[in-house]
Amino acid sequence: MLSYSLLSLLVEKGVVNLDDSIGKYEQALQIEHPVTLKHLSTHTSGLPSISLIKTIMNQFDKKTYRDPYCLFGVQEAITYLSKVSPGRVGKVFRYSNEGMGLLGRYLAQKLGTDLEKALLEFICQPLGMQDTTIRLSLDQRNRLVPGYAGKDVNQPELAMKVFEGAGALRSTVTDMLQFLSVYLGIYADHPMSKPFHVTQQEHISQGKSFGVGLGWIIDKRNGIIWHNGSTHGYSSFLGCDPYNSIGIVILSNYRPNLMDDTLNRIGYEILTQIRENK
Repeated sequence: MLSYSLLSLLVEKGVVNLDDSIGKYEQALQIEHPVTLKHLSTHTSGLPSISLIKTIMNQFDKKTYRDPYCLFGVQEAITYLSKVSPGRVGKVFRYSNEGMGLLGRYLAQKLGTDLEKALLEFICQPLGMQDTTIRLSLDQRNRLVPGYAGKDVNQPELAMKVFEGAGALRSTVTDMLQFLSVYLGIYADHPMSKPFHVTQQEHISQGKSFGVGLGWIIDKRNGIIWHNGSTHGYSSFLGCDPYNSIGIVILSNYRPNLMDDTLNRIGYEILTQIRENK
């Protein structure tokens, strides 16, 4: 979520625009390429979520580096986008780690730095999020909880080398609650409050049940806005009801199978109970 929040801050400062074509940031693409920063952040760029054929092909291609949970390497993703039909862009929501990764790369590129330094400067340091980073200090590494993906099955630490925006950050519940507090209006006069709320506005509608903000999933049925994620041995849920100033952060050192939505259901249930008893 921090990359999307960084995007909103840079839009407010006039550094970038949501409708900037990624051709402005990627020389291999035409300058007026139909995919924009908004499309990357709403997962409507045309990049696929899952491709069985590409997954099989990757098994026979050991030369191309691909980050974990990514179908494409950087150049593969750019090549794919170069062939995307304009008619497909901005229409269908397909969650893409590569899209998130490219967004982080382009924002850092615009600032002339790397993503970690950009997030630290614009978000983590101003909010006092001292334990949110990509590269852990010795103290942080000693406090890192081991991750699991099955009974007593310890998972190796995840290494995102090219698409860091897709899941390389480590954090704590304390830090993420501080981050979420800005979204809940607890710091109404905070300079980040206005741009952060832009991310929770519906930018892409996906029917009557849900919409998509900048990174956030908007549940139109109950007003809950959320995002989740998982990597090697870890999973997370970040959800809130901004109208009632209720939020929740769940960080788990267990990664269930892809179709298991237990963490989402726990998050939803807790939010519902808090709302009903408020």
